[in-house]
Amino acid sequence: MLTLTLAQTIVTDILAQARASGSKPLCIVVLDAGAVPIALAREDGAGISRPKLSLDKAEGALALSMPTRTLAQFHASDPAMHAILREATGKSLLPLAGGVLIRDAEARVLGAVGVSGGSLDQEEGFAIAAIQRTGLVSDPAT
Repeated sequence: MLTLTLAQTIVTDILAQARASGSKPLCIVVLDAGAVPIALAREDGAGISRPKLSLDKAEGALALSMPTRTLAQFHASDPAMHAILREATGKSLLPLAGGVLIRDAEARVLGAVGVSGGSLDQEEGFAIAAIQRTGLVSDPAT
């Protein structure tokens, strides 16, 4: 189960990585498996659109059970199908890296993290590292 304590640990870890790397200000959203927000943090200086972008990334990962980097690759290869899935799911399915699934040791989806504000590689890398440091599993992009 993805608890508030775990969600806050993930957020704190991502923020620490961002500050250590000199990243631009971030916004992080952690959702449970039902796409309900558990934790949200927006650093001072992060743009006003960052919470929505972070939420869209996390929701997109949950909607299709894939990291949003994989979703971006899918979008690039078949934009028409991506549009159909976006319409069918009612989700934005933002095709940008930074949305990462959170799984338990048995590969069950517990939730997702969405990160916005840094480079796409940083956002995804920060999320994956933070999830793994909690003892949970993150899906690598394929």
